[in-house]
Amino acid sequence: MLEHATYGRKIVAVCTFFVYSAFAFYYIAVPVSVGKVVAEGGNFSFTPLPFPASRLIADVYHSPSNEIIHSIQVLTGMVMHAVTSAACSIAAVFAVHACGQMQVLINWLGYLVDGRSDMSNTVEGRMATIVSQHDRILK
Repeated sequence: MLEHATYGRKIVAVCTFFVYSAFAFYYIAVPVSVGKVVAEGGNFSFTPLPFPASRLIADVYHSPSNEIIHSIQVLTGMVMHAVTSAACSIAAVFAVHACGQMQVLINWLGYLVDGRSDMSNTVEGRMATIVSQHDRILK
């Protein structure tokens, strides 16, 4: 069971690494690598946004509103990627926990015929315990 818990923590670390590296690449590296874009005859330049924004709220191509909208998009991206990372991590932990529970069940099946000191004295009692544990794992 402890081996499966360690494996689950490693999966969570890998999942979080990939989700946040995608965040850093898309929200920070791509706009920085593109640089400032000169628009409309060279009158002004702006930093491209990770997501398109309409001009209904603010003029996203001019200086103060461009930086404000960009920072809002980066902050919302951090929240979105945190939620995605948490969802993937909890799914991985649940799957690995189920694998650990199945390993315990397999160990119990090894003692079905001969028994163990902390198990029931009869084969039927041990079988009932194993079946109820298996039903719990499936739920």
